[in-house]
This record gives sequence, structure tokens and C-alpha cells, in this order.
Amino acid sequence: MASSETPPPSLRQGVRIAPHDSSVSVEEALLAAGEQVGHGNLVFASRVNKAVLVFVKSEQMVHQLVASGVIIRDLYVQVSPLSVPSTRVTVSGVPPFIPNELLEVELRRFGKFASGFKTERVKGALVRCRFLEIKEMDAPTPFFFNLERSVAQRKQMSCLKLPGGRVTSSPEEMRDHAMDFYTNPFGGEQCSTEGREEILEGLPQLSPEEKAALDLELTLEELTGALLKNWRPVALLTVDYKGVGSVALLPVLRGLLRARLRVEYTYYHLMDNTQAFSHMWA
Repeated sequence: MASSETPPPSLRQGVRIAPHDSSVSVEEALLAAGEQVGHGNLVFASRVNKAVLVFVKSEQMVHQLVASGVIIRDLYVQVSPLSVPSTRVTVSGVPPFIPNELLEVELRRFGKFASGFKTERVKGALVRCRFLEIKEMDAPTPFFFNLERSVAQRKQMSCLKLPGGRVTSSPEEMRDHAMDFYTNPFGGEQCSTEGREEILEGLPQLSPEEKAALDLELTLEELTGALLKNWRPVALLTVDYKGVGSVALLPVLRGLLRARLRVEYTYYHLMDNTQAFSHMWA
């Protein structure tokens, strides 16, 4: 219903009535709304899907309908406004130990949530609101040290199952088992003497002169050349010393291995990549 003398209503003058029964007519919704604000104050009504939109003369009547609701067929029906004023809420500096659920409860004081904290954009906003600046993430706070303590506890081995099936929590037994576990793979295994001689038969061997050349100590000239070839700053690290040693030994080993190892012994030619070859002997 509408009057030709009444100007078009605005959204602030409208309410939405969604009855429990979809068979409720527009007239029944209007009668229920008129009982609260007066039938003469109703301006316009229309059905949208299963709800009924009702427009009244003033915004004060909208607040009255929202607060009181309406009774349709002896059932209470909630009334919601068409225009909901938005409120800007800035969340910042939330401690990490406050869960999202508690934050959601506090934010509900500003109004009803439309979708909750399920979208990725909202989750990202929650993460960003938990700290003020990036540099404060690793600040020496009690939370930071407690977090490190909890991580260390998760990495700690509290018990260990021994080979016999017994579970032990004794540090001494766990330490002994760990030492045995890493020692056994490198222990000597008994093998057939005949099989070993068959495998080693025919393999190229170093001559006495070549063995003597390998036993010689590195000269100052060799080390100087290797250092200039593999130059580093004055403060050398241990890994740099290993690199210098491998470069110094490379000329001697290159000549011996070239004559002893054929290409079919390896999956690639050793001399194709001198850098990889030097790293192998580092």
C-alpha cells in the first residue's frame, strides 16, 4: 500500500519481517506491525522472497519495531532494520595467547557478524592485529621465552624402545643405545676371503713410486698456489682450509686417478667437472 501524497521512503524507514511460516501473507505482517506502531504509520509494504518489507513514517518507529518484534499466528517474529549503520572497529596489539573465539565474542558487542572468521581475508586481519611492528616479534618477552621452552620440550626424547622390545626412559640406556645404533653401521663385517680376492683381482694398483709421491708432504709452493687459486679473506673458516687443501692435492690426485679409474667405473667423467671433483676430496 502507498499514498500518492507520501514521498518515497528511504532504507532507514524500512524493516524486514521474516515469519517462520512462508504462507504468512503481507496483510498479516502489516496487521502485526500496525499493532506495535499504529496502522496509520505504515507507508509501504512488499514481499521479497519469504520475507515482508515494511516501511514506516519515521526512523524512531523502526527502532521501536526492532526492539519489540511482532506476533504473527501466536509466534514471536524478530524484526531487523533494512539499513544497518556500520561501525569501524580497529583491532591492534592483541596478545598471541588470546584465541580467535574470545576475540569474536568481544567484537559481537558492536553488532551481529555476517560470516564469522571463516574467510581468508578476515584470518589475515586477525594475524596482523596481533603485533604492532615486525621488530617486536622476537622481543625478549616472557611469552617469547615460554614459546622457546615449549618447543624444546617437544623436541626432547622422553623414552626409547630398545632392540629387545623394552621401553626405557633412563638417560644412560638411551645414550648407550644411540651410540650403538650409530656405531654398528660402520663396524667390520665378516666376508669370504675367496670372494674378496676375486673382486680385487685385476684392479689397477699404485706403484711404489706413486705411493711415495702421495706420502710426501705438501710444499710451501703448492699451498701458496692453492691459496691464490682459492682466495678468501684473511679470517679463514674451517671450511675454507678444507677447500685450500683439496685444491693443493688436486694436481697429484688428478694424474693418478686418470690412469687408475676408467670412465665406466663412474656415472660421469671425473675430469669433466674439476670443481665437483675437488669438493669430493674436501
